[in-house]
Amino acid sequence: MAGKGRVILFVVLALFILFFGAIGTGIAVIYALMSDDAPSIEHHSVLLCELRGSVGELAESSVRDQIFGRRPVNLTETVQLLRHAVDDARIDRIALRMGNLSGIGWGAGGEIRDAILLCRESGKPVDAHFEMGGDLAYFIATGASRIYLSPGGLLAVDGLY
Repeated sequence: MAGKGRVILFVVLALFILFFGAIGTGIAVIYALMSDDAPSIEHHSVLLCELRGSVGELAESSVRDQIFGRRPVNLTETVQLLRHAVDDARIDRIALRMGNLSGIGWGAGGEIRDAILLCRESGKPVDAHFEMGGDLAYFIATGASRIYLSPGGLLAVDGLY
């Protein structure tokens, strides 16, 4: 009889934990999806733009990305962000973190480079920083005012052929 009581107690306790764990997870997911905390931008700010990894035409964000506040890099939003920086008086400078890019071709790279040139032509300095990169990333970075390479960095530029 005592063994049966322990099993029932264990099952009830496990169901209790699963039930409230599921409710807590659901609340966390709903909060993460519904919260739209727009960052505040102070005067004399630097816009930091990450250009590395997979860059798609559209954002393919998973629920996990939204829960942890990560947003995938996306071509359309990147170009819009750089174009808005031109007119935003609070932004004094643009810093690009460059790296190996995948998911875009030379045409899309040209769009990003044109947006960088627009920032530069508006009088805002644009700095591109590399730790690693290739031909396409370097092509995009040539729109910047200055290009920096980390001392231990690698820039594999072999040209077009």
